[in-house]
Amino acid sequence: MRWITCAVVIVGTLAGAFAEDPAELTQIKDMHLATQLVADGAPACVIAVPDSEAYVALGQRLARGIDEALGAAPPVLNASELTEDALASVNVIAPGVFAVNAVVERLYRRDLVLCDWSWPEGEDAWVIRTVHNPWLSGTNVVFLGGPSIAGCEAAADRFLETLADADDGAIGPMIEVHSESLPAPLTAEEVAAYEAKIAGETSSRSMGGMAALYCDSYFTRGDAGWAGLFLSAMRRLDELTEAEGTADDVRSCRFIFHQFDRVEEAPAFSEADRAELTNLFYRFARRLGYTKAKVTASVTPHGNNWNAMGASWAAMYFSRYYPDLELGQALLEKMDRYYEPNMANWRVNEDCPGYGNITLTGNYQWALHRPDPRYIEGDGLSRMADLFMMMTNNLGQVCGFGDSGTVGRKSFVQGVQQSGWLYQDGRYLWMWDKLGGERGRYWVPPDVLPRELPEDLLGIRTMELTDWVYNRTNYEAQRHFPVEQGFDKVTFRSGFEPDDQYLAMGGFCYGFHSHADANAILNYQDKGSVCLYDDGYMIPALSEHNTVTVLRDGWAGQTPELAQIVAREDSSDLGLWRSRLANYHGVNWDRCVVWPKGRYFLVVDEMRAVESGAYNFQCIWRTLGNADLDGRRWTSTQDGRTFNLVACSDAALSQKESAGLSLNSPPMAFNKARRLVQASGEQMGLGVRQCPSARRRPPYRRIDHLDHRR
Repeated sequence: MRWITCAVVIVGTLAGAFAEDPAELTQIKDMHLATQLVADGAPACVIAVPDSEAYVALGQRLARGIDEALGAAPPVLNASELTEDALASVNVIAPGVFAVNAVVERLYRRDLVLCDWSWPEGEDAWVIRTVHNPWLSGTNVVFLGGPSIAGCEAAADRFLETLADADDGAIGPMIEVHSESLPAPLTAEEVAAYEAKIAGETSSRSMGGMAALYCDSYFTRGDAGWAGLFLSAMRRLDELTEAEGTADDVRSCRFIFHQFDRVEEAPAFSEADRAELTNLFYRFARRLGYTKAKVTASVTPHGNNWNAMGASWAAMYFSRYYPDLELGQALLEKMDRYYEPNMANWRVNEDCPGYGNITLTGNYQWALHRPDPRYIEGDGLSRMADLFMMMTNNLGQVCGFGDSGTVGRKSFVQGVQQSGWLYQDGRYLWMWDKLGGERGRYWVPPDVLPRELPEDLLGIRTMELTDWVYNRTNYEAQRHFPVEQGFDKVTFRSGFEPDDQYLAMGGFCYGFHSHADANAILNYQDKGSVCLYDDGYMIPALSEHNTVTVLRDGWAGQTPELAQIVAREDSSDLGLWRSRLANYHGVNWDRCVVWPKGRYFLVVDEMRAVESGAYNFQCIWRTLGNADLDGRRWTSTQDGRTFNLVACSDAALSQKESAGLSLNSPPMAFNKARRLVQASGEQMGLGVRQCPSARRRPPYRRIDHLDHRR
């Protein structure tokens, strides 16, 4: 795995609040707008091509065309053999796509070019883009992109046509995109409508999102109308943040400094536009909360933080291009300190799918752009991708652990695609394709990266408990077992088809946006439908989880945050599992799962007292579909499919409504979802020996039979 480092020289000290920085930048950076191809009758660039006969022929055709138009033929070189020093010393023409051209991949990792098998659309789609000063050495790259050789040939033909306007062997900035799905250029009426929307916006948060959208629209289309709207949106964003005195919510535009970096040299902007935009972004950066906030060292990774993401891109932008400004250097030092625990630990501090995905994205984006190779080369990204693959059922739905409301619809984590290519591991893209994920960043076809069945996900699969969770200071009472006996999540998967069985359980309950999911069943999917679900955004109540609640002497207690693996056995036809929440408000709760593969799940919950008291237990089950209770059998139907839960104990049974999928949603309709509550009261003594009534029987057990096949 190769990396290219953009060197940044740190100068001065970080004392003060940028007192030495000017209020306005009167001299903006050298944009390196001209890309010299030929100078004084000699080539001033090289053509970097993939090592294939078709691309070598394309490179030679480009060389001949440049010779005919400008009077000298650039050398055609193997892209994979160009060193960092070579790239930094000469302008480069690079045809191809990231997966075949090593020079293009360096740019693609930093999102300076986007062409892949997901964009632009169409067999003959192509992109021409000039990338200015990517190595901080004053040299440029002309990208002639397309996912197919035919697209690259079309881009090359179009590029050679433009050389008729080359001045003294140099070309200016270019953005040209050809695609069958490319929208028509904006009309004057459409521009006027957008301008009116900008003028009427009163929220900096909304305005930031609009500015980011317009910037990206220009980057991906080359339509000058979007460039003008982007400038107008930035002017309005400046007005709003100036009135507010801060830019403390950048969730909608957290990548905007990088988005600006990709277009500021583009042809639609004049020199005056570039100077104005630079100062608009300079003022925006000075208003970011992290310009004033103190960032202290931490051993625990940070969770989702849009403002930190926004500040990280501002830090990289200004430290790279304006190294004499204290603003950029101070922000960069803070962001290095902020991301240190995130780079050193694989597990993100978000125990939920949505915010976990956002945080993971922030981690690998920082790792690729800073760059900091540790998170990717140290397998941080791959382990998180493995976890998300584990937690995706056979319908392509990520389980609803923590804050989540995605049940019933497909949801994929982009880091899975990245992991496929970055680790050259076909398991990730096999899973992605199998479950219906759309082509996106880093997706490549099977002939580029052969797919591989992820057999390691079958049977009983656990993800290890990370050290920083286990070592939390207030875990001292719970760390009575070694970290190896803890687990993050466990899944039971009989196959990858929708009719195959899938069940997931939580191993801990801690982290941002987490719920008390330890020992809870997070998802049970079988026969093409989800039978048990745990989803609920900002609904952490135990009564809305497939778990057990404990009352002792009429009082509730806190759920322990660590579950322990007590026993595990996995054979070809049978799986056995037992995990424990120790000293759960006075009892040890063991959840045992017996799994005759392909048939059913038998769940046995055992509560053994470690403190004397009058106990009340409730076991909660949440099912989707229209449920009905008949004696000890609870049956739900969805789209003609039937799920059966047979309560094998004598606990009292009652049906309740189930909460909606988010805090402000009404309860689910009875024909859409329902809860089954099993309740039992027990007078229990320590070890079940000190209470006469308890001595006459074993500790409380509740047994349930989950079956979607009867």
